[in-house]
Formats: sequence, structure tokens, C-alpha cells
Amino acid sequence: MKEIIIQKIGARVSGLYRGQGFPGIINDLPGDASLAKFKEEIRLDVDGSSPQMMASGVIRSGLRHKVQWIARLEPEEFNRWKGTIWNMTGDQDYMPWRSINMTVNNVTEDRDRCLTVQYLGHGIPSRTRDYNLTQKHFNRLDVVVDSTGNINPVTVLDLENFNNQSEILASNFQSISTVMERAGLRSRLTINRDAQLEGPDDGTWSTVEIVDAFRTWATQQKNENTPRAWVLNIGRHEEGPEISSLVMNNIGGRKLSGISVMYDSFLTKPTVGKTEFIDSSNRRLFMSTIHGLGDALGLGHSWQKRGLGIDGIPGIPLENEREARSFMNDPIRVAGGENQFFSDFNFNFSDAELMIMRHGTAFPGPVHSLEWYQRNGNIDVSHDTSENLDLQFRLNRQQSVVQFMEPVIMEMKLTNRGQTPILIDNDILENQNQMTIIINRNGTMVRQMKPMFHMHRQFQKQVLMPGEVIFNEMMISVGQDGWLIDEAGLYTIEGVLHLDDGDLVATPLIMRVEPARSYEEEVFAQDFLTVEMASLISAGGSLLLSNCNNILKEITDKFSNRQVAKHAHRLLGLTMVRDYKLLLVDKKPADNKTISQIGGHLEVVAADMNNGLEHLLLAAENDNDRAVNTFGHIGYVKLVNQICDLLIEQDRVNVALNLQKNLKDTMVNRKIKTTAIDEITTNISRIKARTSKKEKKAKN
Repeated sequence: MKEIIIQKIGARVSGLYRGQGFPGIINDLPGDASLAKFKEEIRLDVDGSSPQMMASGVIRSGLRHKVQWIARLEPEEFNRWKGTIWNMTGDQDYMPWRSINMTVNNVTEDRDRCLTVQYLGHGIPSRTRDYNLTQKHFNRLDVVVDSTGNINPVTVLDLENFNNQSEILASNFQSISTVMERAGLRSRLTINRDAQLEGPDDGTWSTVEIVDAFRTWATQQKNENTPRAWVLNIGRHEEGPEISSLVMNNIGGRKLSGISVMYDSFLTKPTVGKTEFIDSSNRRLFMSTIHGLGDALGLGHSWQKRGLGIDGIPGIPLENEREARSFMNDPIRVAGGENQFFSDFNFNFSDAELMIMRHGTAFPGPVHSLEWYQRNGNIDVSHDTSENLDLQFRLNRQQSVVQFMEPVIMEMKLTNRGQTPILIDNDILENQNQMTIIINRNGTMVRQMKPMFHMHRQFQKQVLMPGEVIFNEMMISVGQDGWLIDEAGLYTIEGVLHLDDGDLVATPLIMRVEPARSYEEEVFAQDFLTVEMASLISAGGSLLLSNCNNILKEITDKFSNRQVAKHAHRLLGLTMVRDYKLLLVDKKPADNKTISQIGGHLEVVAADMNNGLEHLLLAAENDNDRAVNTFGHIGYVKLVNQICDLLIEQDRVNVALNLQKNLKDTMVNRKIKTTAIDEITTNISRIKARTSKKEKKAKN
């Protein structure tokens, strides 16, 4: 039996070590690599809070060459470990060794602490290098917190106020900083408790307003290299209290994340039979804030990890942790619910998540592992483990052909093809983090669809009966990385829906993008197919990106008979028909300052209802079939309903009634499902009733 060695109590040695030098072997590396100077980092994770008994390293040579590795460690003696490298990515010729021995010198001062590593490999000379401790943390995430209205942000929590709280915590006092510190991250928290963002705020925010606020904050950040997150606490989302937060990663292509927490949401609503309401609300808000920071770090949800990999350590697929006592879980989802979750929750992350936080180096945001994506460019159908569900990707048009520059909205159809009811999540087709979407052009260029942002919704289950179908739509032309469908050619859209019990592979969509119709269109595309425009389209509009809006206006003028013009009218109109909150900053950019500290304030841009409605009507009318083709059934119905609500507010009831009638005729001709037609019929009856009341009132 192997002897178990107990480490002696001494100074903590875990942390980030750095060194540089030459490889130390000759003629075993390609080209002049044996003479190249290396810059190296090693993260040693063997003591302190929740040690993972791991070491990971990054070796860089020049600008082009990089290799990353990770090893499990076993203790040998005091401050000595050995291990085998079990994962490696990058230029592996620069790291031919597969075993390591590690020793940390026994000193009292951290500034004198040194890690000696011996690299061993079969049939090649060993290599020994020394590394100096540069910091006791593995990575860094700075956090800035701003709030609107009269919100008192919950950044600290006293657990003595809870009866059902775990007793295994070392301290009852929890804060954002202490949580991140335990996870091994250096985290500077900046908050201005004396002042909120000034300016008019009705308490309700739209997605485009939140995203524009994130963009404004990002422009104020000077440091390009430090991962940083901005927490913006607001009232509620315009979709209702079932939305608790919105998270956006890689803002402006930088290591910046925005997290908006809704304080007027289900998080702060009483639960039947629940006591200590205020304290419980604070605990949920605190959980939601840390959860959002975890999203920024690429941790993924505990119940949705299948298909995710570690950004910074590729090739390590993760598995779901539905019962994990982690900030990344939803307490309502575990067996026994919220009370059971908190009874043994130690306000920490799971081991898999700690590995990402400590040994991942490419923050922020999650990445889906594509190991099951075959080299020939097809999803391996052997990964389809769902027997009774069927998922189809398709376009709502006779031929799967789209025009050049036309943003593509894909319909997803999920069917229960079994004989028994199936319990599914209520957001199964809305949560893009639960899917891996691959866009393959002509079999040569493969891109992964990463959503620009995602929202957290109140968890509920729904029953999908045998033969029952649910639909949703997704904008697939753009994502976090910009344009995904931007050239003429043949595209195959493939995807996997990651479920509790396995993966559901979708029937792929094969579509063709037509070439530019003219030289003018081809030249204009250079201004339209930009990262900024992709960001605007993903969010559904923007008032902040004025240059993009000018381009959209130009599209409606120059290419009025093209499908892209309908999208331009819609994007312009939706930001004009309501008063719009815009975050502005008066002072110079500054890192680690709240927006309120550098003169940030809200201003309201008044609605331009007439011009906004004109844009929306041009998007919806003038050949309804063409509008349905480009917006899809769900998107077009939603657009018409939005327009009708606005028309009724304007007392233009007859126009709204005609619009709904035309919508019904169009959808009947397209033979969509009866329940959708019934909803349109109900809307027509509602508008007719309003018209009758108006006529009676006029007669009296």
C-alpha cells in the first residue's frame, strides 16, 4: 500500500510563478526553436482554499509559438510534488516532456519563494528550470459596481440571518472580494455607495439600452489586458420580472464583461411559506451577482456544462453538475429545492469551476468544445443520445436561398416523437448557451456561433406531449465574434442541443447566399459587414452606434427593394418609438472607477413616434410574404403585434385592425399551425371590440 504523506504546516506556496530562459535541449525542436528565448508561467495549486492538486503552465516563444499544459500532482515530501502532464495544446514540439517533479524552497518571505521544476521525457534529456513567485493569486478579475435609482447594491452578505445556511463556512461574512479570493482570484472591487447613476430612470430597461450602457462603460476602460467586469444594478427588464440578469462578454473584443442584475425581478418576490423575505432576497441578489461574474469567467451553468470546454485549456470537455453546491447552479433546480441547496452550500464553486478560474487563461466567456466535430466538417450523429426528441433547423421560405447582406433568422422546431410526455425546460430553445451551433461555408470555413449576450430567466418545467411541437427562432448571421454569414456561397448550419440525459443533434439547414447583385452593393457591404454592425444587429438596435444607424438609413435609401432594407427599417424603428435611456460620461476614462465617479449619468432621448412607426410599417408591409421570409413566422408576428400596440396607443385602431387581418391572411396561406392562427383571430376580436367601444362613445 502506498504511503500517504501529510504536508507539514508552513507558508502557503500556491500561486503564479514566472520565469524565462532557453529550452535546454538541442536539435530536438523545429527550426531555430532550440535557440529561442522562452517566457513561462506556472500556476501551482496545492494548498490554501480548496486546493486542486494541479499545476498548469504556459510557454511562449515570440509572438507565434505558445503551448499550454496541465498536470495532476501527488505530494512526495514537504514542498515536493510529482505528476504527469495529462493535457497539452498548442505547439507541443516546444514541450516534449510528459512528467514533472516540483519543489518549492522553504523560506519565510514570499519575495524569496522559488519553484524548481524538472521536466522528464522518454528518450530525451531532462530540463530543470527555476521560477519566481510573482503573485499569490492564479488570475485576476476586477469588478466595478454601479446602481440606478434608489437601489442599495448587495455586495456583502451576513449569513447569521439565515436558519438554513451551511455550518461548514469558516466565516459568516461573505463579500464579492472574499468569494473571489477563496477561488484564487485577485479581485479589486470598486463601488460608490454614496451615489447612484443620476438622471431620469423609470425603472424599466430594454435589452438595447442595457447593451448600449455596457458599450459606454467599455469605452472608459484604458487597460487592455486586465479582465474586468461591470455590474449594473437596475430595476427590471422590459420583458418582465422573470428576467433576473443579462450578461455580455468580450465587449468590444476585449476582456470586458457587463452584468446587469434586475432588482425588481422574481429574485426579490416573496415565495409562498417563506420567512425572512428581505434577507432571502438579498441572498438571491448576491448569488445572481456572483453567478454573473462566473459567466464572465467562462464557467458555464452547473446544469449546462455538457459541450463546454475550458477557454484557455482546450480539449477538456465538461459534464453537467446538476446537484453541485456552486454559485453557478440554480438553487431551485437541485433535489430538495432552495432550502436543501443552502443547507450545505459553502459559498464556493465546484472543483471543475475552480480549475477553470485558476488554470484557464483566456477569460472571459464560455466556449463550446468541438471535439465531436469531425474533420470532414460534419457533426458526428453518434453523439445523438436523445431517443424521443427531434430538432430541425430550417428557413421559412420555399427555397433556402437568402440575399447578399440579408441577416439570416433560422427557425428551430422541436418535436416529441415518442409515445409519452417529456418534461423539458421552459427556455430550452431560447438559451443559446445550451446549444452548440456550427456554421460551415463551402466545407472550407467553419465558425462557431457564440451569442453576444444571454439572459437568465426564472426556471420552470413544461410538459411536451407526444406529437407536440415548439418553435423558436435565432439570428445566426452574427454573434459575439462578428459576422458569421458574410459571403456568397453554400452554408451548412449544424447544431447540438445539450440536454440533461445526452445530446440532441439537429437536422442541419443547408442554405445558399446569393452573390452581390451589383458592384455598388459589393462595395457598400464593406461598410455594413463590420463588427460594430454585427453587435448592433445582435442586440436588436442601438442609439449609441450612430455611425451604424447612418449606414442603416443609407440602406433603406439605396437598397429599398432588398431584404436587408426591411431589417434596417426594423432596427431603426424599434429604437425610435419609445423614450430611450442613454448612459453618458462627462470625464476622462479611468480604470477601477465607477461610472458615477467619472461623471456618468442617464439622459433620455425622447421618442420619435411618427418616424419610428413609419420605419416599422415599411419593415412589415409592402409584400407581406417577403417580410415573413426574412423575419420568420415568429419574428414577423411579434413585429406586427408591436406595431399594432403602438397604433392603438396613437388611436389608429383601424390601421391596426387591417394589419392584423393581413397578417391572418398571410399566415393562413402559409398553412402555419392552427393555434397561431387562433391567437391572431383573438387579437382581431380584441381590436374590433375596442373599435366598437370607440364608435359607441362617439355616438353618445
